Amino acid sequence: MKRIYFTLTTLDPVVLSESNATLNNQLSLDYIPGSAILGAVAGRNYQTFARQNLSWSVFHSGGCQFSACLPVIDGQLALPVPLSWHGRKDTQVSEGEEFVAAALSNHSSPDFSREDKTQYQQHRSHYVDANGKLVKVRKGQSTKTALDHGTGTVAEGQLYSYSHISAGQTFLGFIALTDDLAEQEEEQVDLMQQLRDALTGEFRIGRARNTEFGRVRVTPVELNWPEPASDGRDITLWCLSDIACLDEIGEATTAPDGSAVHALLSGYTLDLQRSFIRADALSRFNQKRGGWDSEQRVIKRGSVLVFTPGTTAKPLNNAQLTRIQQEGVGIDKHLGLGLIMLNPAWAKEATPTLNPAFTGPSFTVPEASGPSEYRTHSPLLRWLNVQHEQASLALGHEQNVLACVKRIATMYSEARRYKKIAPAHLAGPGQIQWRLIAALVNHDSDSWYAKTFGEKVDGQSSINDKDGTHICQPNNDAIGWGISWYSHNGYGNFAEACQRLIDEYLRDESDPIGFMRRLLEQLCRYELASLTGLRNAQRMLEERLPTTLKEQG
Repeated sequence: MKRIYFTLTTLDPVVLSESNATLNNQLSLDYIPGSAILGAVAGRNYQTFARQNLSWSVFHSGGCQFSACLPVIDGQLALPVPLSWHGRKDTQVSEGEEFVAAALSNHSSPDFSREDKTQYQQHRSHYVDANGKLVKVRKGQSTKTALDHGTGTVAEGQLYSYSHISAGQTFLGFIALTDDLAEQEEEQVDLMQQLRDALTGEFRIGRARNTEFGRVRVTPVELNWPEPASDGRDITLWCLSDIACLDEIGEATTAPDGSAVHALLSGYTLDLQRSFIRADALSRFNQKRGGWDSEQRVIKRGSVLVFTPGTTAKPLNNAQLTRIQQEGVGIDKHLGLGLIMLNPAWAKEATPTLNPAFTGPSFTVPEASGPSEYRTHSPLLRWLNVQHEQASLALGHEQNVLACVKRIATMYSEARRYKKIAPAHLAGPGQIQWRLIAALVNHDSDSWYAKTFGEKVDGQSSINDKDGTHICQPNNDAIGWGISWYSHNGYGNFAEACQRLIDEYLRDESDPIGFMRRLLEQLCRYELASLTGLRNAQRMLEERLPTTLKEQG
């Protein structure tokens, strides 16, 4: 098969819902389905291919396959976490963005044995790269107000939300031509080059693409996809996208034998004890007919299928395994289904080493190319440039504030762990304390610092003054401002650590009052002294902070 690999970068948030329903709030996919790429290319180039009698071959015959696009982080392709990976319920399997290899167990390995009186928890979400790094696709939600079509005004009480893939993320996919189609068109026209040209540029995909959603940039790249290796009689099939299979009588099946997956696997049987399969049902809307297609049963991405050879099975060499992996498995491969990896490095290991977890492809992510440069004296463009600069400046301020909140949240976590505070108890200054400081910053901006941390005498802070009237009183609040622990700054209390942190950030701020107002607005949203409030704040930071700033603190 011939393939054209490409990267897809989201320039705007992209709405790709898990369900086609129009009511209620929909959850977002965390990948780009192949059907979205097919629709985008067809929408722009259908008439061009029709004039050359190629539209049926490319868009309808199934000879041209549009793969699902999977996330790329730091130049590494990330694949769905295998469903055969489990961890003990009482053990933390990941720390931040890293899997703890020793805490993982691969239940599809022939060497795995379940420990007595141990409960295991399956991993069912996110992605993993070749180095064992846990990868999460950033998603968000936008709430809109419906319009009354009769009056053109806002319809009362009719709110709806879009869940979306956030902008600024890169995905990798490919278009593949089957050997039959490539040979059929080779003498008439260079179809591969036409597809490469058709796949280059900006597109709009997903729902609500006529508004502010859906803009992406697609760029072809050169890539070498690794070939699978035969590592024994069994064959482990890792689903990188959903796959749909039919049994011998044409019925959908989620427990296929080898022949239902690929003709070369005839004689192989599915080992249900070592396979981990999740199934789903989906229906596609057929715009031509104006209705829904029949419901289709699929095996979800991340599923692990282990096939063992029967008495009639023939051993497969590396070339045959490569053919299965390149062609994909099952049906509807032109819509992005059937993408797999055979015999990954972790398949035979009871405890995955994660170094590497699998052999990933090598490629270079192209630099994002901006719009064509030109000079104009248009007042509109000058205004837009000013708005863009102000938005960039505001974004920098917000990230600086969130980074400070992250470090304060880390102080709460360290103090809790050091003092062994029970989950039901409070630890550290409460929400009321932060609101008192916020009131000082808003209404007494000239002396808020002294009333918060105390006067400085001969350059020394008086924060530990027992007779002081300032808010941060460590001596009279042993479990609040006075809670103490060992950190990289030595043994100290929360009030001292907070003052050092605030001084550090205010030292480089041109607008210290504005920074404090934005900081306290975030701190006052959560009861950080409670474990529940602290975790809510940490989840907010996980969604809103860039990767580089998440590592601070």
